[in-house]
Amino acid sequence: MGQSENIDILEVGLRDGLQILPQVIPTTAKLSLLNGLIQAGCRRIEVTSFVNSKRISQFEDAEKLISQLPNFPDVKFSALVLNEKGLERHEAYRDFIFNDGDAQSKKRPHESE
Repeated sequence: MGQSENIDILEVGLRDGLQILPQVIPTTAKLSLLNGLIQAGCRRIEVTSFVNSKRISQFEDAEKLISQLPNFPDVKFSALVLNEKGLERHEAYRDFIFNDGDAQSKKRPHESE
């Protein structure tokens, strides 16, 4: 254990933590929480999901949230994309980073919205 090892943590509270809430959290509140996470030292943050907002209304502001992300060169933002429709919504944000294991640019043949 003499070597120093880095641990890479992906913070998912903005996506996973908020999706179960019955009320929709305003974009401004999400940005405030995001800034707090960055100030606390988080450098990989999953901020939203491109899912059907009729099923999970918390993410109806995905594009708005992404367009207002703060500029921190050492912070990587990601979003969950589960299917082709989600990937289509993401197209305007090509520089956005996906998580490993997400749809990325591949469609899972059995998935549809």
